Amino acid sequence: MSYGPESIRVLKGLESVRQRPGMYVGDTRDGSGLHHLLWEVVGNTIDEHLAGYATTLQVTVAGDRAEVTDDGRGIPVAEVQASGVSALELIFTRLHAGPTRDGHHPHVHVGGNLHGVGLAAVNALCQELRVDVWRGGQHHWLAFARGEVVVPLSSAATDAGRCGTQVRFVPDPDIFASTIFSQQKVMARLRQLAYLNPGLRVLANGHELTAARGLVDFVEDMAEGAERLTPIVQVRGRYADVDVDLALCWHRHDIARVESFVSQHHTREGGTHVDGFWQGLHHAAEKLADRPLNPAKVREQLAPGLLAVVHAGLYDPRFGGPTRDRLSSDDARQAVVAAFVEHVDSRGQPGMFGNEILRRVL
Repeated sequence: MSYGPESIRVLKGLESVRQRPGMYVGDTRDGSGLHHLLWEVVGNTIDEHLAGYATTLQVTVAGDRAEVTDDGRGIPVAEVQASGVSALELIFTRLHAGPTRDGHHPHVHVGGNLHGVGLAAVNALCQELRVDVWRGGQHHWLAFARGEVVVPLSSAATDAGRCGTQVRFVPDPDIFASTIFSQQKVMARLRQLAYLNPGLRVLANGHELTAARGLVDFVEDMAEGAERLTPIVQVRGRYADVDVDLALCWHRHDIARVESFVSQHHTREGGTHVDGFWQGLHHAAEKLADRPLNPAKVREQLAPGLLAVVHAGLYDPRFGGPTRDRLSSDDARQAVVAAFVEHVDSRGQPGMFGNEILRRVL
């Protein structure tokens, strides 16, 4: 068999996504890839919220159908120069066509892939998808089938006060072993996102999951009604381009639980941001005890009954393995330690939080 230029096949448009979907959304058989479609669309709303616009995220899933609606600015619809098509169509049909960094962490990592694969990849893997945009007193809409436009951009006048984006889609049964969304998985993940984004109103299948106190609510729910030995302490700040948000308390059980997240993604194996958390606790213990302490012993003493959540927001996180369950960015460790140092050093009396640390290490 000859091997020449005619043997080389160039995949056009979104063909590459449909040919190798696992490279874009993960496993198409175990449900993770299927749900990544939803997280990708939800991530667009979280981006709008972090940029200071969207205040409400509404998600509805029923069987193989998903709908995501927000009240953000609405995806732009004006024609993009040199492309000949609207920005809306471009975002849903061209890979890597998306917004650039604008003061927050673009395309938050709400899914397991951590790529930010974009809405075009989602569109390519859907049997049908429709996007509606409200902005500037106009209602715009487009419809697709397996990434191809079936209803071109259409517009009509509407309420001048409405703005936002709605995406409705049905995953392609030719791609996924099952196209049925797990209600339990969706509700659990959206609840996490509500904790991580306290200024966002999250509605899931008619249930409001909003957590006005953010990680404080997260830790309180982790305690599951058990008696707390200390108030829940929250530490927040931005250090060297890393956003730090953490909350912790001790409760009357020996079980220790530290949950960690990076740019909205759950890091099941922790990583440098969790290392920074323990180093920060060590600093607090030494500050309160006013003497050097053994880090390993301090961790052993402080762990029983500890409940904590650590969230680090990074523009370009680095991970220690292909599963991206463990963060390896040292700037996250430094930022979390800095947050602890500032919190402890700026407080006069230790209060119940400090008293509990002292009781355990002295």
